Amino acid sequence: MLLTVCRNLITLGRETFLNQYIPFDAAIDFHRFMAMSALLLTVVHSLGHVVNVYVFSVSDLSILACLFPRVLTNNG
Repeated sequence: MLLTVCRNLITLGRETFLNQYIPFDAAIDFHRFMAMSALLLTVVHSLGHVVNVYVFSVSDLSILACLFPRVLTNNG
């Protein structure tokens, strides 16, 4: 992501044949899009961890003992 806002690399990229395929003039917009995507994926990832902890906290011990046999033992 940081390479997309480096002005030297943008100028170098404009002078190559890659300018036909990659819009180097829209690098700032691309950088903002990538930052917002990273922020959204971070939030979704964190919510996944919260849901996972909740599911483990309300699960029976027998289910958790099946998933983690070396950590938990099923006493009945």
